[in-house]
This record gives sequence, C-alpha cells and structure tokens, in this order.
Amino acid sequence: MRIPANSWRPLLIVSLVLLASGFTAPRGGIGGTGLARGGIGGTGVTAIGVIQRFGSIFVNGTEYLLLPTTRYQVDGHRAQSWALRRGNVVFVEARTRDHRSLAETVRVQHALVGIIRSVAHNGRALRILGQTVLMSRTTVRGRTAPNPHFRVGMEVRVSALPSAPGRWQATRIEALKKPRSRDMSFLIRGKLTAVRRHALVLGRHLFLSTARTTPPPGTSVLARGVYRLGHAVITRVRAATGLSQAHGRRVLIAGYLTPTRTGWRYEGTTLKGPVATAIMSRPGPSFFVAVRTARGTFVIRRIIPAIHVMSYGLARVPHGPSLYRARIDRPRMAMSRSPRLHIDRPAVSGPIFMRPRIDLSRPSPP
Repeated sequence: MRIPANSWRPLLIVSLVLLASGFTAPRGGIGGTGLARGGIGGTGVTAIGVIQRFGSIFVNGTEYLLLPTTRYQVDGHRAQSWALRRGNVVFVEARTRDHRSLAETVRVQHALVGIIRSVAHNGRALRILGQTVLMSRTTVRGRTAPNPHFRVGMEVRVSALPSAPGRWQATRIEALKKPRSRDMSFLIRGKLTAVRRHALVLGRHLFLSTARTTPPPGTSVLARGVYRLGHAVITRVRAATGLSQAHGRRVLIAGYLTPTRTGWRYEGTTLKGPVATAIMSRPGPSFFVAVRTARGTFVIRRIIPAIHVMSYGLARVPHGPSLYRARIDRPRMAMSRSPRLHIDRPAVSGPIFMRPRIDLSRPSPP
C-alpha cells in the first residue's frame, strides 16, 4: 500500500512520541543515585565531627554521600557544597540505605571569627575574644594564607573543638581579608553562663550586649556582634546546633567529654554511660557512639579515647609530648637487588699521526 505524500508527517510525529516515552526515566528519581525524591528512607544517623577529606565528605572515618537534595548551612546561613572545607566542624544529618550514608543536611559551625589580641608559644596559642585557641602541627590553615604568620590585629576564622571552658583545639584557621568598614564583625560559639543588664557572660568572659532576646543561661549559643571602639559588642544571640537537636537515633561524635557523677557531659548535654578511669586519665578528644532512648536521653555505647580527629582512621594519639602529631604508617617495600651490569670497554688507543720530515738545511750550490 502506498502512503500519500501529505500523510507521512503525522505518522512520524506519533512514532517519535512513542519512542521517547519508552526511554524516559521514571519520575521522582535523583540523577546517578536511583533514589526517589519523595524520601531516602533508612535509619537516621547524626554525625558531629571534623571533615577529614572529600569524596563526598568523610566525617569520623565514615563517608557521607552528598546528594542533589542535600542542604548546606554555614553558621546558620544557607550555603552551597563548595563552602565546605577540610577541617570544618560539621553537624551532619544522614540516613543509611544499602550500607551507605546519605547526607540530608550539612551544617558548618565555626568556633570564632574575630581579631587576634595576643600570640604566644611561637604562634601556636592565640587569644581571640577572650578565648585561647591552641594549634597543632596538623592544623589546616586555609587557602587564603597557606602559611600565614599570625600576628596581633589579624582577623581570622577558626574551626575548633572545645577542650575546656574558654579553650579551643583548632582544626582549621583561615586568615581573612581586611574589611573596608570600620566596625568589624565577629562571631563566637560557647555556653551562655549569665545574663546581665547590657552584658552577657559566655563561659568566663564578659561581653557588652545590645541583643533584644537571649536564650536562658546554660544554653550553648552562637553570638554575633561588632567591634566598637576596641570593645566587642554582641548584637544577636541564638541557640547553637547541639546534640539535643539530633534527629537520628544513633549519634557518632568526635569531641571532648567531661566526666560527671552520673556519666558524661558533652557541650552542655548530659550523657549516661560507664565512667572509665583509663579514659579520664588520657588527654585528647574521644570518639563515641550514643543512642537516643525513648525518653530523649542519650546513652553512650562505645568510646575510643584519645583519637586524632584529622586522621581518617581515627588513629589514637600517643600519650606524651608528641600529642596531636600525625602518625603515618608507610608500607615497607622489599627492593630486589639486581646485579650491576659490567661492561668491558675495549682498549682503544688514540690515532697515530705521522709527522712529515722537512729538511730545513740549505741546498748546496751547484
């Protein structure tokens, strides 16, 4: 049967539509993951620790895949994935599925952003906003200044773990560019100890305050403010992201634990669990796994004391003066010894030139 010349176009359009519908991917999928957009399901897990490396991100020795739907925050503000840096202290909400951890939310919380007031111990101890920041040989110092010479008056951004009230163990320090405005802003994270008239006490340091609303004392807060006439004045205060806001039932944390009579304490939150004397006697941060109970309390199930937070394998830190020194185990390779090749060079003598004899005597007269 012969098809009329004017009727082949509708048939071609219908065939192309049917062909396209056969190869169209199902709706609701996330590219490259095969997961539906309606929810990734699985068991909820919360990780609090330091970004050790990328690909997607590794926190506390576990890889968390970054999805197109993953949300990011930096100090409470929306951000993108490229804002993450190695050494940042992060709060990751994830779900496990098929033995993989899929990140839903990644929140970065800096410890301090402010001006250096003093430098001690050959630049390894800084004084910022009344806080002491201790650095180690493994501290990552940022791209803006790969090897900065810290000095008084420099503005820096610090990612750190609180080792004691008013003391921080830095995991990343970035030198910031000098702002154009006179009023330089600052940020500090800590425990709100007391609220006074036109003043707030964070830890053991008193700050002037113009904030209208403040959380109750005993809350871990994130305070922002500006320097005015050389004094730090807090303008805004809000509750910081802490362990009490963890959505997952299992919580994996790398940080400092404080022993109490009833158990442990982590940044203002009390955790139940056995208090071991061996763990208390060893310095440095610890890695622990806690489980949320039906009553909302946390019970520690496992503790690894004195770890190296920047080590992917959470290697333990040796006790002694070599604290926080990175230990790299290099594999021993047995090198096969091959005999040297001996080349017999032929004895070649130099060329012999025959010099012509020239008789310089005068010829005899005839």
